[in-house]
Amino acid sequence: MGWFRPSRKPYGPDPYLRWKMLCFAAGAGLGVAAMATGIDWLVLPAVVVLGVGVALRFRRPKS
Repeated sequence: MGWFRPSRKPYGPDPYLRWKMLCFAAGAGLGVAAMATGIDWLVLPAVVVLGVGVALRFRRPKS
């Protein structure tokens, strides 16, 4: 039953943390720019960049 629950063991430093923060900042910036300017097509790149950041969340560090 515990297959969906991740382990609570510490993994150590996250090698992708800088990329996750960069993706969040870029996606949020694109989203705010899309809202401020009213450019509809700018929302799609914002969602894609944020999706890349979420995908990095599930990437396991090499051990």
